[in-house]
Amino acid sequence: MAKQQTGRTIEWTTHLDNRKYRIKAIISSFGGRHKIYVNDELVPFTGNAFISWLAGFDQRLPIEGHDVYIFGRGSKVELAVDGKVRGDKKAKFQPMPPTPKWLWIFNLLLVFLVPLGQFRLIPFILAFGGILLCTQYAHKPKPENERLVTTLMVFILVVALFFVAGMFTSTIDLWFLPAPAQG
Repeated sequence: MAKQQTGRTIEWTTHLDNRKYRIKAIISSFGGRHKIYVNDELVPFTGNAFISWLAGFDQRLPIEGHDVYIFGRGSKVELAVDGKVRGDKKAKFQPMPPTPKWLWIFNLLLVFLVPLGQFRLIPFILAFGGILLCTQYAHKPKPENERLVTTLMVFILVVALFFVAGMFTSTIDLWFLPAPAQG
């Protein structure tokens, strides 16, 4: 199996069941909508664009008789065939878990920090950072209980930082954007 990378385009050539497959992925830098081709036929991308950009993606490829995935974690995009990562004999492929319902509850509660902080800069940064971290930890390929506990700890930390920052910076208006005009 050969892998070639040119900028955002990654190509693999592999043989499965005496057939040659050319797999090509064009990775979107910020949009999360990647284009994946198997023997020059476009495979519809099934992942969520936001989750793909933030936590990574798994795209199952339509090759009969084999579980073939292109997956991305961080800045690394690899090919896995039948549970084994190509190019790394020791690594085993674990698909990302689906987005859990409890993640949406945590993220919605974090969004409420922005109006609670009067739409100022630090509450916005804390809420945005908390959403990013919670989403990333909720999609790690680990048991759901472990992902829930880690995400809950991140959520509690962000909310605690929100209240601590509010206590210690309420008189330092330079740390915040001006509050909206009342009236």
